Amino acid sequence: MKGKAESLGMVWHQVPVKPGEYSQADIEEFEYILSNSHGPILGFCRSGKRVAHLWALSQAAHRPVPELIEAAQSAGYDLEPLRERLEQQASQAVRRS
Repeated sequence: MKGKAESLGMVWHQVPVKPGEYSQADIEEFEYILSNSHGPILGFCRSGKRVAHLWALSQAAHRPVPELIEAAQSAGYDLEPLRERLEQQASQAVRRS
């Protein structure tokens, strides 16, 4: 897939994670990629769940948790089981500031 993406002029980034196992380093790497990428971004994993989770966790410091849950819901992903982790992520970001 990397070769195909690059042949189409896309930049390839890979953040390998196991389902439900998102370290702070994984979240920060994903956030860095999102904030430093230009143009449309395509996130991919087998089901889309890990991408949705990493996206929400990486954005929890910047957007209200209910907004993240609603945005994911509109794309077909249920982040409600991740709500507590999202709220922790948001509060940690406030403490780091």
